[in-house]
Amino acid sequence: MIWQWIAFGIAVGVMVAPDALGFSESVADAFHILGPVAASIGGMAAYDVLRGLRRAHLLVGPAIALAPILLGGDGAAVAVGVVAGLALALLGLPGAPPRGKFGGGWKMVFGRGRARTAGTSDRR
Repeated sequence: MIWQWIAFGIAVGVMVAPDALGFSESVADAFHILGPVAASIGGMAAYDVLRGLRRAHLLVGPAIALAPILLGGDGAAVAVGVVAGLALALLGLPGAPPRGKFGGGWKMVFGRGRARTAGTSDRR
């Protein structure tokens, strides 16, 4: 979970960097679009129920890394983009499985199953 909050922080840094470092308008626009997407993924994937969502960083990370290169950004923009993009992609790699079991599908809706809370087992 902590790794996805770190990814969230990196994404916020991607959003702030264009204004703080004075990137070109096209690179700034790309970072202002991709940064919130990455931050949303990181914030949601920090919770066990949505842990699988972290794999979306495998798409957004390379997009952040390639955007300043393809849009003709200066050295600082390329450095920030490549470092942040690669970090997000690495944080999107599969990690530990969720700690609990969630859901139950339609059996829970129609009462044919037994509700369980996270971290409990079926043993009695």
